[in-house]
Amino acid sequence: MKTLAIKVKSRLLNRLRNDEHAALLGSIDILIEANSEALPEIQPLYGNFHRLYREEGGIYKRDATAVETKFIVAVHRTRRAAFILVRRSVEAASYDDDPALRDAAAMLKEVLRNHRSVTTVSMYEVTPLVHNMIEDLRKPRYVAAVTTLGLDAAVGKLEARNEEFRDIYLERAHNREVFDIQGSMEGIRPKVNSAFLDLAGGINAYYLSKRLSGKADAENPYRDIIVSIDGFVEQARLNLERRRRGAHRAKDDPGDVGALIP
Repeated sequence: MKTLAIKVKSRLLNRLRNDEHAALLGSIDILIEANSEALPEIQPLYGNFHRLYREEGGIYKRDATAVETKFIVAVHRTRRAAFILVRRSVEAASYDDDPALRDAAAMLKEVLRNHRSVTTVSMYEVTPLVHNMIEDLRKPRYVAAVTTLGLDAAVGKLEARNEEFRDIYLERAHNREVFDIQGSMEGIRPKVNSAFLDLAGGINAYYLSKRLSGKADAENPYRDIIVSIDGFVEQARLNLERRRRGAHRAKDDPGDVGALIP
């Protein structure tokens, strides 16, 4: 009779997508945790696997796209548009036949000239420039000119967009620091794989040990665990094969590092 054992190779684990990897090992983690009292011998191995898998889960589930570049770029574009609205409104007023509007435009051009690099520097350098520009526009020298040109709302919108960009940038900087501490999926997956293969080897070994000591499969708690884990692994393998057009079930490479298979 063929010996029952978990049959899993590192090659399969390495080929899974992050979501598939997290799902497979998450199912295994839940299974063993639910049966921990019946499996005292493997608890040290499981403890190491559980710790590393939880770390992987945290990395996988973190909202890495919440403040991705595409979002911060979009906010910067709206900020830039708000700045251009103010600038072009001032430029247009400078051609008006109303001398009061032309005088107000001339006043505000002083501020715009001092902050003309807003549209040429990197988006990360824009924030303090716009902040300083708005502070200038609210100085007694310029506040009347802003009102004369009806730009109070436009300046308020520019300030709001600038603050929105700053908040997202600070959030992203914080998240990146957290991500650096947590690590990446690329860094954690090999550790989780190694811990799982050790755990699988332990489960196989203790099942075989109890079987050789005369314990029937019906009384061997490791039997059902092996059957269930093998089912999870087989489903992951089938999912992988479905993605590979024309793929066939490949033979294990001699160099693969697998679980201990008695």
